[in-house]
Amino acid sequence: MSGLDAADPPDPSDPRERFYQGTILRLFPGSERGILHTGNGRDVPFAAADVRILGTSDGFAAIREGMRVGFDLGWTSRGMRVTVIRVPDTATEPTA
Repeated sequence: MSGLDAADPPDPSDPRERFYQGTILRLFPGSERGILHTGNGRDVPFAAADVRILGTSDGFAAIREGMRVGFDLGWTSRGMRVTVIRVPDTATEPTA
């Protein structure tokens, strides 16, 4: 966490607060697909062709397994899918 007291409300100007938070669980680079693990324990698939990747100009290449990301979900004909992934700003994110 960022060291804030749990009683402090989230800062709406912080871009990370505009997205759900999750972790890239698995990547399949050949098909540019992956699985994102949400904060509530669900595993949601994504395909780079169907996802807007924000916070980087490298696109799918910037995503790594184990990376904490912001994301948004949407419904498709195949069920719930990740529609937006926001790669963290490495200048403000702590390194693991």
